Amino acid sequence: MERILRKIIEFYVLTKWRILGNYYKGLLVQAEFLYRQSPLFRERWLTMGLEYAEMSFENEAQHFFYKAKQEPMLIKARIFWDSLLGRPVQTYYISEN
Repeated sequence: MERILRKIIEFYVLTKWRILGNYYKGLLVQAEFLYRQSPLFRERWLTMGLEYAEMSFENEAQHFFYKAKQEPMLIKARIFWDSLLGRPVQTYYISEN
């Protein structure tokens, strides 16, 4: 019984990863875009240099990934549809105009 349950869970996780794997990659690219637009990135660029600012994304990735998940539904939908249709990963933003 435990073996069957393990197979079901394994199937579920693998199927979910196949469907949402590219979506999560798109969210990661969106998170990096949000980081580059943030005052934190600008501050690090001005004080420590561009290379340090780019390399320090790894330290802040979890926070900005969470922010990418909180983006407006329109942006998340575009990222999701791009992942389903096999389009290249790109960033999105909503203009105020």
